[in-house]
Amino acid sequence: MTIHFNIYGRLVCSDNPLLMAIINATDDSFYAPSRCTGNYDILCMTEKALNEGADIIDIGGCSTRPSSTPVDLETEWKRVDMAIGTIRSRFADTLLSLDTFRAEVASRAISKYGGMIINDISGCCDSNMPEVAAASEVPYVLTFSEQTTATTTLTEEAIDFFVRKTDMLHKAGVKDIIIDPGFGFGKNVKQNWILLRNMQRLRILGKPILAGISRKRMVRHVLNCSEEEALNGTTASNMAALLNGANILRVHNVKQAKETILLFNQMTETD
Repeated sequence: MTIHFNIYGRLVCSDNPLLMAIINATDDSFYAPSRCTGNYDILCMTEKALNEGADIIDIGGCSTRPSSTPVDLETEWKRVDMAIGTIRSRFADTLLSLDTFRAEVASRAISKYGGMIINDISGCCDSNMPEVAAASEVPYVLTFSEQTTATTTLTEEAIDFFVRKTDMLHKAGVKDIIIDPGFGFGKNVKQNWILLRNMQRLRILGKPILAGISRKRMVRHVLNCSEEEALNGTTASNMAALLNGANILRVHNVKQAKETILLFNQMTETD
């Protein structure tokens, strides 16, 4: 599937899966090496990610790890303002994604720095988010994060969720929507693996699929390992995601994910 979306008049088009590198301007995100609390760290991590093949830099200023308490809006804004400003000063043309569930934060960031993807893990809980995404003419990542106890009907629930929400977003004027199965959000380990196994079925929606599995509990639980030990399991899971239709991988470790995509491309290359 060819990926194409418009960011503030800039057309992004690719026949290959894209890599979204995680940079957290936080002090409590679940994987410590992804945390950047100063300009220098952000520049170093961004440069490393781009050199290793990242297509998009995903900036977050509010941890959404399980059992975390979100910081207030102004704290989140201060963090992402610093991070985006730092990246824009050195890497002006880099594609950015803003990991936020707050429409106000997204609106401020786009107004100040220009177009970027809105990566909303809440499933559009902020009622103002569709208006912000539509007015800004930027892609919106819609995440299936509803609490559910389903197993056998889980994939059907996900499809129903995406149909309802994408219809609402399109009616609000949002043109480009990326769907995210929401691994780790509102689901237990078994449910996460069911969704990954059946992710190919989400392609019926005709939207690019983003998979964010990197070092998450669904990997760590199976391997009985820590976040620091979960790279190998992440790499294997990313290959499974690609085989099941993922168009964008959201990752902590770009080099290994890039190699996974290269191998995937070789394996699926047609004569």
